Amino acid sequence: DISLGAAKLSIYGKRNVLIENHKGILHYSENEILLNAKGMTVRILGDGIAISAMDKKDMLITGRILSVELD
Repeated sequence: DISLGAAKLSIYGKRNVLIENHKGILHYSENEILLNAKGMTVRILGDGIAISAMDKKDMLITGRILSVELD
């Protein structure tokens, strides 16, 4: 539940991923972004991906999104 701090992912086509309630960046490159989320890790793979907007809890990733993995 997002009100309890769980992460929420919204995927918009192949170009945008919005992550709400992230807990920080673990790795960042133009081909991979690894994020800490409550109780899991979010791995986003793509070509030319970048963090377009970010605040303390939310992050917008843009570029050619190839996959989103939860672990």
